[in-house]
Amino acid sequence: MAKMNVMQGQVQAPTPEEAKASASKPMRWATREHSGLAVSICDLTRKETGLACKCVCPACGSALQAVNAGVDREHFLRANTLGQFFRHESGQQRDNCLVVIGRIAALQLLIDRGEIDLPPPTRRAHVQGLSGHLYPGEATAIRQRMHVAEHRWIDSQLASITLENGHIVLIRLDTQRTVKNEGDYDAIITITVDNPDVASWDMAEILARMQLGDKVQSCWDKHWDDDELNRLARQDAERQAEEYLDRLPSELGHLEGLTKAQQSESLLHHVIKSILLRANSISTPPYSLPLHRYMADGDTVSREVVLALGDLNLSGLSSEAQLAGIVADIYCRAHSARHDSFDLIIEVAVTHRVDEDKSKKIKAMDIACLEIDVRGFRQRGRITAAELADEVLRNPQNKRWIHHPLMAQKFAEEHQALDEQEKARREAIEQQRRTRGWLDSMTQEQLLGIYLQALDHYWKWGGDSAVAGHFVELSDLSSRLVSMGLAGAAESPIVEKGGVLHFLHLCKTYSYAPVPANISLTEMCSTLAQSRYFRSLITYCLVGIKVYQPLLRGAQGPEMQAIRTHILNSLQRGESHFARLRKFDALIGALFPELRSSLAAEFGTEDHARALQLEKRKRESERNEKEQASRAALERAMQHEQNRNAVTQAIFDASRGGWLPKLGLASDVEQILATQEMRVAAKRFMAHGFDVQEVISSAWSARESGTTAYAWFRTRYFDDASEVHKLKDLLKLGWML
Repeated sequence: MAKMNVMQGQVQAPTPEEAKASASKPMRWATREHSGLAVSICDLTRKETGLACKCVCPACGSALQAVNAGVDREHFLRANTLGQFFRHESGQQRDNCLVVIGRIAALQLLIDRGEIDLPPPTRRAHVQGLSGHLYPGEATAIRQRMHVAEHRWIDSQLASITLENGHIVLIRLDTQRTVKNEGDYDAIITITVDNPDVASWDMAEILARMQLGDKVQSCWDKHWDDDELNRLARQDAERQAEEYLDRLPSELGHLEGLTKAQQSESLLHHVIKSILLRANSISTPPYSLPLHRYMADGDTVSREVVLALGDLNLSGLSSEAQLAGIVADIYCRAHSARHDSFDLIIEVAVTHRVDEDKSKKIKAMDIACLEIDVRGFRQRGRITAAELADEVLRNPQNKRWIHHPLMAQKFAEEHQALDEQEKARREAIEQQRRTRGWLDSMTQEQLLGIYLQALDHYWKWGGDSAVAGHFVELSDLSSRLVSMGLAGAAESPIVEKGGVLHFLHLCKTYSYAPVPANISLTEMCSTLAQSRYFRSLITYCLVGIKVYQPLLRGAQGPEMQAIRTHILNSLQRGESHFARLRKFDALIGALFPELRSSLAAEFGTEDHARALQLEKRKRESERNEKEQASRAALERAMQHEQNRNAVTQAIFDASRGGWLPKLGLASDVEQILATQEMRVAAKRFMAHGFDVQEVISSAWSARESGTTAYAWFRTRYFDDASEVHKLKDLLKLGWML
């Protein structure tokens, strides 16, 4: 028999702080020495004071003394008086003493009551599913309050009570003690009281707190409804296993010889078919098949043919239907809000999908077939029966169509539409052939006229146009003109509405005539001028304004003149912002012959701007060269003047002392030149360009003639002051200075 604990409340064990405080609390209960029954200190008389009470501690067996037994209540109102309690005759009161006597007192008071609140017994059971998962089941009886018809004490910790319904219940404390002949009792309850404070409570407080299942921890070790509760608990566990599709239903048998995985697959297949047999409707995905068609122009058309049936109502469902060599999982009649009713086969694919052979047989019967593939289920972990039903019936993503008769009709409709499309393409091809032949016969001048007509239609209405009964494509005309050397016929800023050709066409249309108020040529010019890429085309517009002279209304005239002045000034400065390339001149001149002479001029072109820039750079280069030559001449003159002043100062310094008089050692020039020092110095000075003999001879003659040293130095040519200093050193060496 399984043991059942009912944990619906308890007199809880004390916390460490409470345990410490309980040591000072009095013991107000004890057991009688002879009967072993619990007695309260409040129930003793004055004669039973002290050891006369004949009470013992049930935990340690020590004799107890009754303190203040039978004393009137007024006595305890005085100061410093002790209360009523039991104390050990020898030894110390321990927590275990309080706990044990508290249990006995609680049990006795519970038994002595005339009625008892029985906590609801609970039993649990476990069932193992196919996956190995354990499912816990639980069954709980109702709470009962019953009259105690009779009770009998077995000992201080065991008692039996007879309830009003005749059941005999054994009530015991939570000790390890066993009871002989437990089978004699209809039920067994174990109660737990482990709070030492109970020993200090009075009778009223214990009774107020002792309610089985609410205030006291208790357990049903045995109950007269155990068999029924165990059966219900197992049913609950089995129900959960079935809910998670983890238990074989009885109609499938035991599936002996199959693995657990195979049993699970069979179970899932069975449950899905059961869901379908009970279903009223099912959500279906769109049925799509590819269609490829080779058209007359060599193009291949590929598209998806889609049959969308949405939700289908189901009727007449049957399982395992025999149909022309196949066994259908489900066979029924399907009703669609968009189409007529039709027969439907529903196949359930757990591990094996509909194979090619079965698919061929279904298509041969021309019966609609929908396959449900378990692998497409949106599930995480285990799935419940409710979740499975939602997946089977409401999730179209886990289904696919094997076949549907309506697809043939859909394909026929698509082919009919393609037949009409192909017919239109054939006619278009023939029309294009005739148009190409017609255009091939045109001269360049005729093509230009057709081109202008096509452009005019494009500017006004957009798209291609019909000319002389032929549908011409502007792109074809542009390509033909480009191949003829007329560049720009396919360029966006040239061709587009608001572009150069449109501007020139308007100028020519309103030549010497007022331009309508809804047309702003100045705005078209400003748009081109503001674009860095298109601004080089604006000179075409200015040439058109100059040649065709359209009459501009209101403020357009001054605005156009301001634009013209700004651009002309820029071109005259040689700037390239608005300078045009000549690549489009041929096309413009061919379409608008009146502009040819103006376009032939160099002014306004990129070549003219480049020439002006080259001339400007040449003039700037010449001016820079002149400025550099002038600065160099000035610098040379300044340097010469500085050298001249330095030489003059050096001559003044060198000749300040004048000539030395002739000495006996240097009586003539030859004698001076013959000295050893002069011969050595002559070699050194000759390296600096001095003719030593000439210098000494010239200085000797000047001194002889009475010419001053300053005057003699002035007759010599010096490049810089250093040469004066060298000459001075030479004359000193020759005893001239």
